[in-house]
Amino acid sequence: AQVKAIEGAVDWLRRSQLHGLRLERVVLEKPVQYPYHVATFDHRLVTDASAPPLWARFYDLGDNSVVLANRDSVRVKDFSEVHPERRSGYAWFGTWPAELLEQEYPAWRARNSQ
Repeated sequence: AQVKAIEGAVDWLRRSQLHGLRLERVVLEKPVQYPYHVATFDHRLVTDASAPPLWARFYDLGDNSVVLANRDSVRVKDFSEVHPERRSGYAWFGTWPAELLEQEYPAWRARNSQ
């Protein structure tokens, strides 16, 4: 059961990769004070065919689409619709699973294959 769970999770991570997008950090000319942090940068998603895969922080359980929302909990379709305070103060996208898929999972497979 444990092996099936791991294999299923790895399969989901592979299916959920976002290709052709890069998260770009844009330095602001001057800091912006928000209630919860001071932003010195903003983020935007840009098209980049050579970018490594990204993963979203949240996915919809029904259709596996990326979930983005503002502080009012209203879901938005595009990252550019997320308020700058949330784009700079929250990690909506990242490469977090890359090391697991490229190094840790293959090592685990090698140790656990019969």
